[in-house]
Amino acid sequence: MSLTPLLDAAPAIPLHAFAAMAAFVLGTVQLAAPKGTLPHRSSGGSGWR
Repeated sequence: MSLTPLLDAAPAIPLHAFAAMAAFVLGTVQLAAPKGTLPHRSSGGSGWR
């Protein structure tokens, strides 16, 4: 499996693909982290305390 077709596509396609992969990884880390800690609350983005 090669990334060549993805990287040869129009610029919006690889940008979207890499953003989706980053969101998946960061979401997994966010959900796996202990709840209620300062890093968890500060990275949540909603401002709830």
